[in-house]
Amino acid sequence: MQMNKALTTTGIYRPGQPPQLFPEYDAHLNRMQELAFLIGDRLLSMPPGTLASVSETMKVGVVTLADKIETVMLEHYSPLQSDDEVQWFCFTKQKYQDCDWGGEEQINEIIVQLEAWLARPVFTEIQPAQRLQTLAKSLEDWIENYESSQPS
Repeated sequence: MQMNKALTTTGIYRPGQPPQLFPEYDAHLNRMQELAFLIGDRLLSMPPGTLASVSETMKVGVVTLADKIETVMLEHYSPLQSDDEVQWFCFTKQKYQDCDWGGEEQINEIIVQLEAWLARPVFTEIQPAQRLQTLAKSLEDWIENYESSQPS
């Protein structure tokens, strides 16, 4: 199984009109994604449950989601949170899981943190080790239930 490293292209798409694209924004977004994928590659060689401790409020991990390995960010994670309270986002575009990364300034702040981590990696563990994978499975189950309840 390979890691999903699809870069995001943002834009506004309206029927009958050419797409309105944002290449300057995408350059920042794609740089952040590329750095996250480097961290994800490193995590693949680590024991299950290993997270990159990018900052006090940001952790990066890897999960299997929809038959692909995804690099994910956990925001403001605490081991005491219930699964419903854990905020996590894929660095790639996912069905039903949109993440507003903010503007270029906010993305650049994340880029600086990811670059700092790559220069001096710090690891931590999520407990239990399969917790992140359990969260991903819950999302897959929700998508399946939601889509099966929609009229054809």
